[in-house]
Amino acid sequence: MENVTFWDLLTFLWNNAVCFLTECRINAFGIDFTLWEFGLGIAVVSLLLYAIFRVLN
Repeated sequence: MENVTFWDLLTFLWNNAVCFLTECRINAFGIDFTLWEFGLGIAVVSLLLYAIFRVLN
């Protein structure tokens, strides 16, 4: 039986998460993007909206 360390488990989980985020594609309104790009876009839009509403307040 092979010893599995905590770091082996974290590496396995990280590699599978990166693979999933890279391979899973979203096609909406004629736009094709991955989950990485979707997450980054949501973060940028959230920061822009926060800054805009902060200035208007």
